[in-house]
Amino acid sequence: MAPKRGVKAPLAAKKKPEKVVNPLFEKRPKQFGIGGALPPKKDLTRFVKWPHVVRIQRQRRILKQRLKVPPAVNQFTKTLDKNLATQLFKLLLKYRPEDKAAKKERLLKRAQAEEEGKTVESKKPIVVKYGLNHVTYLIEQNKAQLVVIAHDVDPIELVVWLPALCRKMEVPYAIVKGKSRLGAIVHKKTASVLCLTSVKNEDKLEFSKVLEAVKANFNDKFDEHRKKWGGGIMGSKSLAKTKAKERVIAKETGFVLNRFEASGTMKELGPVLPFSLAGGFSEMVDSPESLMLSKVLNGSSIQVNEKGTEAAAITCPELCTMQFKLRKEDLPEFWIPRLKFSFKFEASKTMKEMELELPFKAVGELLEMVDSAKSLFLSNVFHASCIEEKVVNPLFEKRPKQFGIGGALPPKKDLTRFVKWPHVVRIQRQRRILKQRLKVPPAVNQFTKTLDKNLATQLFKLLLKYRPEDKAAKKERLLKRAQAEEEGKTVESKKPIVVKYGLNHVTYLIEQNKAQLVVIAHDVDPIELVVWLPALCRKMEVPYAIVKGKSRLGAIVHKKTASVLCLTSVKNEDKLEFSRVLEAVKANFNDKFDEHRKKWGGGIMGSKSLAKTKAKERVIAKEVAQRMS
Repeated sequence: MAPKRGVKAPLAAKKKPEKVVNPLFEKRPKQFGIGGALPPKKDLTRFVKWPHVVRIQRQRRILKQRLKVPPAVNQFTKTLDKNLATQLFKLLLKYRPEDKAAKKERLLKRAQAEEEGKTVESKKPIVVKYGLNHVTYLIEQNKAQLVVIAHDVDPIELVVWLPALCRKMEVPYAIVKGKSRLGAIVHKKTASVLCLTSVKNEDKLEFSKVLEAVKANFNDKFDEHRKKWGGGIMGSKSLAKTKAKERVIAKETGFVLNRFEASGTMKELGPVLPFSLAGGFSEMVDSPESLMLSKVLNGSSIQVNEKGTEAAAITCPELCTMQFKLRKEDLPEFWIPRLKFSFKFEASKTMKEMELELPFKAVGELLEMVDSAKSLFLSNVFHASCIEEKVVNPLFEKRPKQFGIGGALPPKKDLTRFVKWPHVVRIQRQRRILKQRLKVPPAVNQFTKTLDKNLATQLFKLLLKYRPEDKAAKKERLLKRAQAEEEGKTVESKKPIVVKYGLNHVTYLIEQNKAQLVVIAHDVDPIELVVWLPALCRKMEVPYAIVKGKSRLGAIVHKKTASVLCLTSVKNEDKLEFSRVLEAVKANFNDKFDEHRKKWGGGIMGSKSLAKTKAKERVIAKEVAQRMS
């Protein structure tokens, strides 16, 4: 047999070398008191007064995180990934436009060649196009092959509509990080949009791959992006508070009530089943022999006096220890809510319907639960009108603010009275008050009687169907017409039915009996321009309506404001609706013209003036009473 190998001896613990202290170098801890050593450096970022621009940038960033951001703006957070953006920028850098130095050099060479009498051949180079208006024009003309938009354009409204236009015109577009990066390509500080109209033959393969990736990331996901709202990201403090509240709620509502046999106790008290299914308490009945006492019965029972003004409550622990013969050790198994009661309830009728006179006998210490032999108040049993106490989270201690010197800032006050408003605002308010105070003649006062909201909505819906064409539509129509004439085609163009506007034009139509409905704004300034128009409409038997807002009328005819609009005819499909509107308008204005022209307006005094008048009336009444006595 081979001899057994010996067991290795355990490794000896390494001795740590003792640190030799040199008595020449005495340890002197730093004293950071007054006149002592300088304190160690701290991170004072919180106490820095940052420049205004930096603060604004940070506040904007936090606001964008907290507030709900609409999908049209939120889509600019979905930018191109890093690898694809690198490829795209490499491609764009190949088509940079020439800078000032290169242009100067090219023009010098051209001038020298012309002096020598040589012919200079110059082809237009393929370069990146930039400028919002220029790029928009190229997209509309279907010349753009790729559009690159910066994600941080300020204000974002400049480009917020551009993805929708690209998608409509089926032009691939990409949103990339950094308007400064786009600006560097075209030798500018910043650029909001770039565009490629064509590429060289050697770059076509690479360009096609970039286009495919861009389409997959943006054009194909347009519907997905326009439904996703952004923002709503809370800060750390807000999240901590929310979590603390959730923990408190979970602690209160997370317990499940245990079941226990109550049949024996109920037999001792009288009836076996104090709650029948007819009473609407089916969820409380477990079986004919056992009853599950739920949260409704397990809370507190209460007694009220005859008037219902005072009450005395018996709580669940007392009820359980006295009547259900439970040990005190078993009580924590039941969730006992803290409740407040502030109501009265007559139970005798309910008890008779359930064929129960008294489900609990007035014995022992339960005497305070019984009001009388005929009425019993059991709050939780017969209705669940319990108001839970407000649970105070111990994590958030209430600290009342001290508004003394050096304390918290005082609460904000309404300083409207002390504001120096702009001149225009003051004039508007003074005019409004003057119109209330002074007597207003009937011819002017009739413009305060405007069309009601529902009828005005119907009328504006009808007018919107007959909006005149805007500049863009007119330009497009004339272009098509010119193209057709060049091709030798005959263009048939019927005059469309549209809303007429302009005071002189509408007046002419009324006088010629061509107007079928006239709509007048109530806030024309000066009012003398249209003050005679209702009388003319009434004389010519033309239905007229006064509506709120010259700006609303202006929006219909693509203007800032419009004082008068007019309809001369409508399409066949709208005639029924138009006739109903006409009837309502006639009933409100034409038929009430005589009534309106007799009513004066204004004469509404202010609060101070009314108070003085009432005080004078009281003094006069007192004097008259003294004379009579």
